Amino acid sequence: AMREFAQLGAGFKIAMKDLEIRGAGNLLGAQQHGHIASVGFELYCQLLEEAVNKLQNKSFEKDEEPNPVIDLPTEAFINAEYISNSGDKIEIYRRLAVVKDDLEVKDLREELIDRFGQITEPVENLLQVAQIRIAAKNLAVTSIKEKNLRVEIIFTDVKKISAQGVIDLSKLFRRDFKFIESAQRIFLTLRTKLNLLSQVLKVLRTLQK
Repeated sequence: AMREFAQLGAGFKIAMKDLEIRGAGNLLGAQQHGHIASVGFELYCQLLEEAVNKLQNKSFEKDEEPNPVIDLPTEAFINAEYISNSGDKIEIYRRLAVVKDDLEVKDLREELIDRFGQITEPVENLLQVAQIRIAAKNLAVTSIKEKNLRVEIIFTDVKKISAQGVIDLSKLFRRDFKFIESAQRIFLTLRTKLNLLSQVLKVLRTLQK
């Protein structure tokens, strides 16, 4: 058992085992992708670190900046076929949690290819979710949710939305686009779930124009 904890460091490994015993599931495998997509990378990693610090009786200083909730049904995780080593997985998840712009995501993507080979679909999705998180933060988005092709985007400050972007999206989606300024929400209906993450990312980038 001690050999299993040695590679990652006892803190992370024991904390994750503790969470699994408590019903959180496998935090490094396919089972965790839904948790990351729903709570966001930073909060996900924060939960891991809080668990470690709790076991070590240490305090944890939370980031006051809110994390956007990204609830988009997709397979976004580091699959074992791509990275089997738990330590490497933790490293990549934590680095994804702190990327600040698309250039950093691009650099990380290139590094992944150099270290582990051609990126698999769930890992590529994970990188796209990171890009969505970055764009969402820049737009003061609190949550993005999709259900039955209907996407809801909630903001804390609609002043960060580009007026031209709203016009462009209303032309593109026509009746399937609605901006409710008083409720600080945008609703739109997609035509297909294919490339869902790419579609959502394109919408956010349009709103940044």
